[in-house]
Amino acid sequence: MASTRYVTWTIKKATPTITPPTARTDLVYDGTEQTLVNAGSVSGGTMEYNFYPGGSGWSTNVPTAVNASGYSVQYRVVGGTNYEDIAPQYVTPQSQIMQADPQLTLTPSTLALLKGQTATVDATWLGGGAISASVTSGAENIGISVSGGTITVTASETNAGNATILVTCSGSGNYRSGSATVSVAVYGNLTYYGTITPLSIARYMLAAANVGNYVLAMGGGASRGLSAVVDAYDQSFTRSNPANITMARSNLTAVNAGEYALALGGSYGSGSFNNEVDAYDSSLTHTRITTISPARSNLASAKVGNYALVMGGTKVLSSAAGTTTSSDAVDAYDTSLTRSAPAALSVARAYPAGASVGNYALVMGGKAGTSSAGTASSVVDAYDASLTRTTPMALSQARYQLAGLSNGNYAIAAGGHDGSTRYDTVDAYDSSLVRTTPTALSYARQQIASATVGDYALAMGGINGSSRYDTVDAFDLSLTRITPTGMSVGRYGLAGAASGNYAFAMGGHSSAVSSVVDVYTTS
Repeated sequence: MASTRYVTWTIKKATPTITPPTARTDLVYDGTEQTLVNAGSVSGGTMEYNFYPGGSGWSTNVPTAVNASGYSVQYRVVGGTNYEDIAPQYVTPQSQIMQADPQLTLTPSTLALLKGQTATVDATWLGGGAISASVTSGAENIGISVSGGTITVTASETNAGNATILVTCSGSGNYRSGSATVSVAVYGNLTYYGTITPLSIARYMLAAANVGNYVLAMGGGASRGLSAVVDAYDQSFTRSNPANITMARSNLTAVNAGEYALALGGSYGSGSFNNEVDAYDSSLTHTRITTISPARSNLASAKVGNYALVMGGTKVLSSAAGTTTSSDAVDAYDTSLTRSAPAALSVARAYPAGASVGNYALVMGGKAGTSSAGTASSVVDAYDASLTRTTPMALSQARYQLAGLSNGNYAIAAGGHDGSTRYDTVDAYDSSLVRTTPTALSYARQQIASATVGDYALAMGGINGSSRYDTVDAFDLSLTRITPTGMSVGRYGLAGAASGNYAFAMGGHSSAVSSVVDVYTTS
């Protein structure tokens, strides 16, 4: 009889094939649940996760967390019927949610203060950290105190200069520490110094520029004809008379070009225009250099980089007919007095204003068209240090015979008229060519002189109908307008320039042609 035997076979559980999870170390707190690992995978079995220590239990869900911290995550594989279990393993390195930027913001981040003036800076930030502040440079110029999120800054009563404040918020919880800076400029109060030795010849529609330790008043219309006289004032207010400009003329412009003061263009009679350029060095030595092209008057000037630019003006339209029109010409002189011709203005115009800010020289407004039928323009052209032209936002009001002012932060177009209305309008362009419209002039007027002293841009004098103004409006680095004591006599068609801590308002026309020189100073 046959027998039966039984054989038992054992099928061992297979080893699962896994791709381990990996830690996430790129996480930054954002207030939401974030997954802490890149999920692993398994062929044969189920992968589960848990925190260590303190986990609430194993789960197939990838662990998440909200708060900034380091997190230890374990994983394991439950093999089930046919696969081996894999014992708990650590995900390495540790998963991290980093602290977030506290987004510390300081408002304002720049301050321009007079001596003794106080201002506050408001700090806003995320997290529960505390604010502290210190002066990292210029400690002799300011004092500070901190209360909560407010930094109080007090300018020195005696010192002027720059300072930097470092503001720090400490790290706390989900936010790391952060810092930001406030730049502070402390400058002297603008005051009226008084009158000094008058011009050697009374004149108006003259031009002024500085060179070395001198301010020069050049040319202009005198009570009898035109003048070629140059008056030079040093910082002790001593007046001297260097060589005359090449030809007597009025309605010229003047600009500093490195080691030279230049007198450019002008008119020497009705419809007769000049192209001469006279240069004076810091020793007041006179040189006649390459002329502008074409000859013109009522032109603007400004500096940018290594160039002095002469822009627009009035030129001859027809010699036979005796007609004139606006010019789009631009002449550039470098510090070696070499002349070049950059791109023309986008719109030809006379009586524009020139001013500089940052990396730009601006020519603003003016009168477009013929002298008899022209119209006021609102166009602004800007030339950078490579003499490339752009056209930023136009003036808020078209006008000509306006003043171009500059301070460290802004190029400013002030006043002017459009043929029928005089304006008190002020437009300001920052170094990014963004336009703002600050406080208007205290009086609407045209034919205003300009100068920059300390951190003030000055608009001096002017005319509106029969009114001759002695008013001086000054704009500081934050475009706050102050009105110091007026000039000794109201007048228009005067010239302005500055040297050291002094701004000069020279000549002009009141009830008659004037030789008066008024001086303003920052102390």
